[in-house]
Amino acid sequence: MTKTKRLPAFGYVRVSTDEQEENRTSIESQISAVESYAHDHGYQIIEMFIEPAASGRNQRRPKFLQMIALATAPDHPVEAIIGWAQSRLWRDLETHVNTRNSLSKARVALLSVTQSFGNDSNGQMLGNMTAMFDEHFARETAKHTRRTMRANAEEGFYNGGRFPFGYEARTVEVRGKKEKRRLFINEQEAVVVRLIYDLADHGEGEGPMGGRAIAGWLNDRGYTLRGKPFYNGTIASILSQPHYLGRYSNMTVDENGDKLPETDWVWVECPPIIDPEQAARIATSRAKRSPKVTAPRIVSGPTLLTGKVRCGMPDCGAGFTMATGKGGRYRYYRCNRRTNAGAGSCKCPAVRVEKLDAIVVDALLEKLFTQERLAELLARVMDVSDQAQQRQRAELGQCRAETDRSQAALSRLLDLVAQGIMSPRDPALAEKLSEHRARIATLSERANLLERQLNRGGTILTPDLIKRFSQLIRDRLRDDESPLRRSYVRMFVDEVIVGAAPDKGSEPHIIVRGSQSTIETAVISAAVSTKGQLPIFDREWCRLGDSNT
Repeated sequence: MTKTKRLPAFGYVRVSTDEQEENRTSIESQISAVESYAHDHGYQIIEMFIEPAASGRNQRRPKFLQMIALATAPDHPVEAIIGWAQSRLWRDLETHVNTRNSLSKARVALLSVTQSFGNDSNGQMLGNMTAMFDEHFARETAKHTRRTMRANAEEGFYNGGRFPFGYEARTVEVRGKKEKRRLFINEQEAVVVRLIYDLADHGEGEGPMGGRAIAGWLNDRGYTLRGKPFYNGTIASILSQPHYLGRYSNMTVDENGDKLPETDWVWVECPPIIDPEQAARIATSRAKRSPKVTAPRIVSGPTLLTGKVRCGMPDCGAGFTMATGKGGRYRYYRCNRRTNAGAGSCKCPAVRVEKLDAIVVDALLEKLFTQERLAELLARVMDVSDQAQQRQRAELGQCRAETDRSQAALSRLLDLVAQGIMSPRDPALAEKLSEHRARIATLSERANLLERQLNRGGTILTPDLIKRFSQLIRDRLRDDESPLRRSYVRMFVDEVIVGAAPDKGSEPHIIVRGSQSTIETAVISAAVSTKGQLPIFDREWCRLGDSNT
C-alpha cells in the first residue's frame, strides 16, 4: 500500500489575554486542534508560530509577520497556513484583505479548524463579513476592558504589565476569580534605584554623573537590571519614572492608541522611593544638560566658563568660544561673531582663559561668598516675622500658578503632537519641551523649599551655618585641582558679560550675573542634608538682574 505524502503547512496560535488561557482557546488546546486538523486533512505542520498575549488588531505582531513573509517567499516552503479560527489570525478587516491577497498570489491556502468559507466568491464574502464582525467584537471588548481597567486604576490597583525597577506587584484581595494587586517596594532593587539617583545628584562627591557614566559605574561593580546590564537608556528611564515619587499615570491613551489630555489620565498612588526635592534637582539638571538644550561640548567642556560667557558690546551679544594661539600654548575666550565675520564685525577683545577664570572666581570669593554678603542676600530667608511668612505664602502661590501655566503649556504641546499638527521630531518641539520641563522642575523645587520653611514655622539658617557654608564654598573655589570647582562655578554663575575696555590698554569691563534663589536653595539644602554634601544643581544666583563686577 502506497503511503500518501503529506503537504507542508505552518500552524499559528494566539491568545490576547491571560483569561483566554483558561478556556478552549488556550495555547495548548489550539496547538492540539491545529495538529489534529492537519493530520486529518493531509498536512504536516513543519513549524508552529506561537504568539501569546498579542492583540489580533495589532498588525505588527512579530511571529505573524515572520510567518507570512516565509509563506509568501519565492521558495514556496508551505502549501497552507492553519489556525484555530480566523479571529486567531486577525481581528481587523484590513489585515484580513491584505493577507489573503498575499497568500492567494503565493498559492498558499488559508485554513481554519472551526470555520470553512470555501474559495469561491460566496466564501470570500463570508470571510470578509466574519472579519468585519471580528473587528467590531474586538473593539467592543476593548471598550469594556478599558472601562474595567479604568475603574481598577481609580481604586488604586495595578492593571498589570511590567512594573518599574524597584517595585513588585502583590495580591491584596480577591474578588471572585480576579486578583487585585498593588505595587510594593522591592527593597533589594530600591537600594540600587536610590544609588542611581545619588550618583545623578552628586556622583561620588565630584559632581553629578551622566547616564553613561552611571551605567558603567554600576556594571563595573556587578549591579544588574534584573539580570541584564545597565545602559544609558535604562538609566534615563529610571531617572524619569514618576512612580518613585509616589504615584504614576494610567489609562493615558484612548481605544485608538491616541494620547489623551493629561486631565483625563488616572493617577495611581504607590509607595515612594525617592525624595521629591532630590528628583526635582536632578530633573532640572538633566533638562538643562540635555543635548537638545545645551550642546554636549558645553556640558562636558574642559574650561571653567564654557557656554557662560557672552559679548557685552552693543548690537552683538554673541557667545564666546575658545580659541588658541602660539600653536596651542595659549587659550582665549573670544567673541564668536568676531571669529566668524572678521575683526571689523565686533570690537570686543579676546580674554585669556586663565585670566577670565581667575577674575570670575575672585568675584565670587570677594563679592558673594563672604559671610557678610551671604547674610545680606539671605536676610529674607532668615526673617521669621509675620510679614516674611506672608511674602513666602504669596511667593508659594505664585510658584504654584506658574507651575500650572507651564504644565498647561506642556500639555498643549503634547496635544499638537497627538493631533498630528506638530512632528515629534521637530527640533523646536524638543527645545520647548525641555524648556517647560526644566521650568516646572525649578518651580516645584522652589515651592517645596517654601513649604518646608512655612511648615517649620521658623528659620533653619543660623549665622554659624552661613559661616560654615561660606568657608566650604571658598575652600572648593580656591582648589584649582578639585573636580568640584567647575561644578560650583557653573552652579552659581548664570552668565559672564565681557565688554570692550574704555581705554586702550585697560582691562575689559566684566559683569558676573546669577540668581539669588540659587544661594537660598543651596544653603537650605546644605542645612537639611544628611550627607554633609553640598547640592549640585543648576540655578542662578543674582536675583532680578542684580550683578557683581
